[in-house]
Amino acid sequence: MCWLQKNITVILAILCMNLSCAQTPTGKDLQANEKNGSIKEAINLIETKKENEGIEILNYLIRNSKDSLSYLYYLKAMAYYKLENYEQSMDLCEKSILQNSLYYKSYALKADIFQKAQQYDSALAYYTIAEKGLLNEPSLLNNIGTLYLKTGRLYAAKATFQRADSIEQNNSDFLYNLSFVHYKLGEYEQALAVIEKAILLRKEDAGLYNLKGQILGKAGRIDEAIRSFEKSVQLKPFENNATENLRRIKAYYSK
Repeated sequence: MCWLQKNITVILAILCMNLSCAQTPTGKDLQANEKNGSIKEAINLIETKKENEGIEILNYLIRNSKDSLSYLYYLKAMAYYKLENYEQSMDLCEKSILQNSLYYKSYALKADIFQKAQQYDSALAYYTIAEKGLLNEPSLLNNIGTLYLKTGRLYAAKATFQRADSIEQNNSDFLYNLSFVHYKLGEYEQALAVIEKAILLRKEDAGLYNLKGQILGKAGRIDEAIRSFEKSVQLKPFENNATENLRRIKAYYSK
């Protein structure tokens, strides 16, 4: 039984408690124009790696706001996440959820933190909660599929990646993941068809050619596999495991 199944009652109880226990900091309520402008400025600072400056603005907004607190705590949590202060980020996610237990982006961010800590069952549980509110969000589905893949649930991973691809077509990251899970399942023709689509979108990506080489090798198309590994090495000569894959396949078939 997975973490989510064992703990779903507890999670739902927490959500209900959050709805009844939310508290609002005291302070004057800012005018909408001032608040919106400050939020935009804080987001811009966070996105341009000036997280601490963004946090200062968010602290001011939190002290002087009577609404939007879930969003403000979430933005502050995101700033700390980018600073790799995951403990502080997690605490702020909890504050965001306390203000509004249906603010699903905070669940998704908690899942990101659990994934960083390699606590995959907990991450999957919170991604699943987030997905209920952020319906058909392809990047979230991609994250869920990745966790299924990491925990060996290959068919669940395939179905989830296919959902993500059906919602946002021509995303090379989704296609790479879908191709990889086909490859892991031994579905080499499907894997090859999908990786070819990804390559059409990102022709200079060494990782795509490396995966294509692995698929071709397993399918017994050795000459094509070698050419694909060589293309990958050409695009990225250093720190590329295609170099080792190329050496191995040449060594094996030269015997």
